[in-house]
Amino acid sequence: MRDTIRVLPDSIANQIAAGEVVQRPASVVKELMENSVDAGSSIITLVLKDSGKSLIQVVDNGRGMSSADSRLCFERHATSKLSEAADLFKIVTKGFRGEALASIAAVSQVELRTRPQGEELGARIIVEDSEVKVQEVFQCPAGSSFSVKNLFYNTPARRQFLKSDQVEYRHIVDEFQRIALAHSGIAFKLLSEGSEVYNLPAGTLRQRISAIFGSRHDERLVPVEVETDIVKISGFVGKPEFSRKTRGEQFFFANGRFIRSAYFNHAVNHAYERLLPEGNFPFYALFIEVDPGAIDVNIHPTKTEVKFRDEKPIYTFIISAIRQGMGKYSVVPSIDFELETSFQLQPLPREADIKIPTIQVNPNYNPFDERKIDGFPGRFGDRVKNSDWRGVFGDFSKHIEPAVAAENILLHNDDKGLEPSFKSEESLFLLGKKFIISTLGGKLLAVYWKRAMERIYYERYMDLIGRQAGSSQQLLFPETISLHEADAQLVLPLLEELHAMGLEVEPLGRRDFVIRGVPSDATGENATSLLEQFIEEYRNGEGFFRSKPQERLAYSLTKGMVSGMVLKSDKTTLSDVLGRLFACSVPYHDPLGRNTMITFTADDLESKFS
Repeated sequence: MRDTIRVLPDSIANQIAAGEVVQRPASVVKELMENSVDAGSSIITLVLKDSGKSLIQVVDNGRGMSSADSRLCFERHATSKLSEAADLFKIVTKGFRGEALASIAAVSQVELRTRPQGEELGARIIVEDSEVKVQEVFQCPAGSSFSVKNLFYNTPARRQFLKSDQVEYRHIVDEFQRIALAHSGIAFKLLSEGSEVYNLPAGTLRQRISAIFGSRHDERLVPVEVETDIVKISGFVGKPEFSRKTRGEQFFFANGRFIRSAYFNHAVNHAYERLLPEGNFPFYALFIEVDPGAIDVNIHPTKTEVKFRDEKPIYTFIISAIRQGMGKYSVVPSIDFELETSFQLQPLPREADIKIPTIQVNPNYNPFDERKIDGFPGRFGDRVKNSDWRGVFGDFSKHIEPAVAAENILLHNDDKGLEPSFKSEESLFLLGKKFIISTLGGKLLAVYWKRAMERIYYERYMDLIGRQAGSSQQLLFPETISLHEADAQLVLPLLEELHAMGLEVEPLGRRDFVIRGVPSDATGENATSLLEQFIEEYRNGEGFFRSKPQERLAYSLTKGMVSGMVLKSDKTTLSDVLGRLFACSVPYHDPLGRNTMITFTADDLESKFS
């Protein structure tokens, strides 16, 4: 039998590893910047071109590398951060696998310039497709400068899966912000397309948060700190009144490393229970410090998912730390101790005789006796047998909104063409504040009104985008909002389309915007909340509407409009919803293809009684 197993060449093995480590330009940024942090740098600069697709350059003033190290660092599993297996259980550095540079060099063109501190000369090395093209002695500043050019140039299939420059840039900014927040004692700079985006001097965590997210955040922060034998938790959380519709400004760091944890996020939400409006999310940047031996960061190549030896105590301490911070700085609403005038107890005179209150008990009462004794009711079964069933179960109308006269759907001609109209004949009501119940052609009709409103607004906004003819109601007092870099770059290219749909937003700077008008039918939401909700939905709709940007835009604003809407149960409102829904081109499905309505025949209902 012929042998079939063979060892893959290093170039192919590195490309396979790159599939885990290098998923997009932001992955390269993360690995290079974390290496600079581990090198003891005090200043780190990130330079981008074409959102990292053409160039990612990270320059630091760290320890630098010798000529031999500069060549060896591109080999797989070459690292200066581990020396024995026991080191895996006490990791304090960001990187340790020794795969990052080898993986990056396998799918890009890399140039490294480095000089150790105290040396006169450094080294320059160029690697393409895992092959060293140039290695020479070079004069350069102390520290290291990595330039990654033409990412995925030799794997075009991988490059095709990259998203738009705007999306990739947003991911890079997210990584930059996480590393900058985790290391407020290091100065960071971000340059994109030749312009300076961030210039963050070294300082405190509070200063770093204000520098990244805007000076307005300073007054919104509540310090959090608790230290036990198990864990130390520190950082800042946002005041409840400054919560937002977007969930992007939420950060957990474990031993200085950004992590994702749905479990700990639940702890934060629990700490804010009954303090936030529905659908709002608080800001938090929390640092969790534990014994390195109590945490495993080696369960995922990107190292954003970690495993704690015991998460339950940390969960409890997070809740306690946040609530202590809220109470200490009087963030939680205080109790009003003012006396109610209708209920005041007058002090007794000093000579008054105080009597012990008496309790009257019927010694003959037996709850299991079928008879009624001295006005006490008998057993529950007697009340059921001796009374009308409505007295036990209540009238059906108590469980639904009051019924109003409904109207059968007809079509008539008016100036707008065929439109649904109704005549009052049959019942129409709102069930459970979610469903409009009516009858249609001998069938029972149930309409999921929120999905119906999404279909109505979606078709409206698609039409407005096409005609560029949206109407808006001007705000008496325009609202200003500061967005972080990623969200600001998301909104800027969409200003014209937003204006067409009635949301008038103008830039005041790189990350500041003013909202001058909202769609004419916007109700219940302030302008800032509407824009924040739009940003959140637009970001989340990236996958579903990826090839249809206009549909994604229309649906995002639709969700923002409908999310906080409450439907009234009066005849006019319910009739209007049904009329507008049946006037849509696709009334039976919402924009995501889900049913907006279902019908039941008499046979369907009869089958439920079988």
